[in-house]
Amino acid sequence: MGKVLSAKELKKAFLAGANQLNAKKDLINELNVFPVPDGDTGTNMTMTILSAAKEVAAIEGGSIKDICKAMSSGSLR
Repeated sequence: MGKVLSAKELKKAFLAGANQLNAKKDLINELNVFPVPDGDTGTNMTMTILSAAKEVAAIEGGSIKDICKAMSSGSLR
C-alpha cells in the first residue's frame, strides 16, 4: 500500500502550492486568451487560493477533514 498523507503534509503541500501559484500568476495572466482574453485568470485563481490558504494556515494541528473544510470555506470567501 502507498504512503498515507498526514494532515500536516497536506497543509504544507497546499500552502506551498498556493505560494507557487502566487509567484506565477503574471505568467498565467499572459496565457489567458480563451474564452475571454482579459488577462486576469492568474489573478482570480490566486485570490481564491490565497483566501483558502489563509484559513488553512490558521489551523493549529487539526485533521485532514479540518484542512479540507478550511480549503473549501476559504475558497468561497
